[in-house]
Amino acid sequence: MSRVDVPRFFRDGIYKSYPSRNDTALILPLISNGPMVWQAQIGMYFRMSEGYFAPDPPAFAAWPVVRGFRGGGPTIDFAAQLKGFVGANRVKAIVLDARERVPWVQTLSALKVVPVEIGDVVLYEVPKEVLVAHKNVSSTPLEAKQAGLLFVAGISAAQRYVAAGLPSSRLTPWEAERLRLLEILTAAQPLPWDPRWQGDLWLGRYERHHIGVGVIGLYAAVRPIIEKFGRYATIPTFGFPRSYRAVAKWMREGSC
Repeated sequence: MSRVDVPRFFRDGIYKSYPSRNDTALILPLISNGPMVWQAQIGMYFRMSEGYFAPDPPAFAAWPVVRGFRGGGPTIDFAAQLKGFVGANRVKAIVLDARERVPWVQTLSALKVVPVEIGDVVLYEVPKEVLVAHKNVSSTPLEAKQAGLLFVAGISAAQRYVAAGLPSSRLTPWEAERLRLLEILTAAQPLPWDPRWQGDLWLGRYERHHIGVGVIGLYAAVRPIIEKFGRYATIPTFGFPRSYRAVAKWMREGSC
């Protein structure tokens, strides 16, 4: 690596044999602004689907798979989420820093593409059929699908946990997964600042006598969940801790 930490793939001009000029590439992992430095070093030869400074623009952050990119692991329904993202954003190649191959090589196997290791990067060329099939995909249906799958998984885990007579104070996604009650992948250890968060899912004791299940999503994505399950909730919220009913009223009146 050079002083600016540019992989040889870019520094030595190898990239010219792969993504064509002005093609869009996704560079992983999404860490600080390193990939933007690489892009600048080669004279903006290709476009980047993630070429932003923090914070991410809402249109980019709305893709659930982006949050998986940030976290270094797959989201639920990852294959469909990844294909939707690369298709809609016209991503023709994924360039992975070879030093960070774990866990990405396994994660990106969802594309069903044999990667090529070129020096210090691992290259995935996105199949044309994926680009064609998913070119008109938008983030909202995929976000709604993921939110629904996560919420149902969280509800199921909570029900089984309570039915087993286990203490609500210890309920977290990580603990539920350890007990094989939660059917999604979790991190090796819970988050130190709030172990009730796992990716876009929140699961655990809420206040003193309630079990809380929550998901991250824009209003359009989580509205179907609240409309279906809200009647069973003691405190349905959106934009926690705001009342969902108040937010829904603001939305209808166009004041939110």
